[in-house]
Amino acid sequence: MSILISLKSSLIVLTLILLVSIFIYSRIRNAKKKKNRNTNFGNDTLDYDESKFELISPQIHNYHNANDTNGADKWNSDIATYLKNNDLQIPGTIYEWFYRIAIGTGDKPNGESRDNINAFISLNTNKGTIYHKINLENTHRKGIDNYFIKVLSVDKIEWVEIKSAFFKIDGDIRHPDDWFMESVDISLCPLDQTQSTDKNSYSYIKLKPNTWLADQSDTIPNRYHTGNVGKGRLTFVNGQFFPL
Repeated sequence: MSILISLKSSLIVLTLILLVSIFIYSRIRNAKKKKNRNTNFGNDTLDYDESKFELISPQIHNYHNANDTNGADKWNSDIATYLKNNDLQIPGTIYEWFYRIAIGTGDKPNGESRDNINAFISLNTNKGTIYHKINLENTHRKGIDNYFIKVLSVDKIEWVEIKSAFFKIDGDIRHPDDWFMESVDISLCPLDQTQSTDKNSYSYIKLKPNTWLADQSDTIPNRYHTGNVGKGRLTFVNGQFFPL
């Protein structure tokens, strides 16, 4: 009888040791996974501080298939209609300006994503750097998702430059997902502005990352950074504003 009790006790101890070992291994594995996911292809010198980014929502979201030859024209028409029907309605002196984001999802099996994908945009102005976080509502396989962003400011904005951007996929560990990011196009165009601008001035980032992002992976990162590759500057004429 005593031998049976001793065996049961030993089994209980061994079971506890095994459970503790599994728990410790799981914590170490998850910590390594998190570290891997938060690495941008080995480049840790880029700025990923999300705390300084202000969450804003797109005014318009439009999708068209990459093979749709009329897709770009439809998007330009949507923006023109929005600007025509949405006058500035905030009392006092205010500045407004707009920029576009176009994200291309490649034609890869399961390349679209159900997860949250956020864009973190950094823009230089004469009043300092502005940081925007934008939720990209949907990504469609073999498609272009377009977003039109409105910015309001009480400061006199004389010029704006697109500096950089990074994109991050966030998901649930219970439902891992990934996304194939084919192209990025962020632009500040004179034709999109309600204020007077130098018609020959503009700013943009245009890249083809052609890369996978994954929310739960030991080998695929969950974010992509463009680097400080923005070009050009959009200049407002005399920093024109709207006195209401």
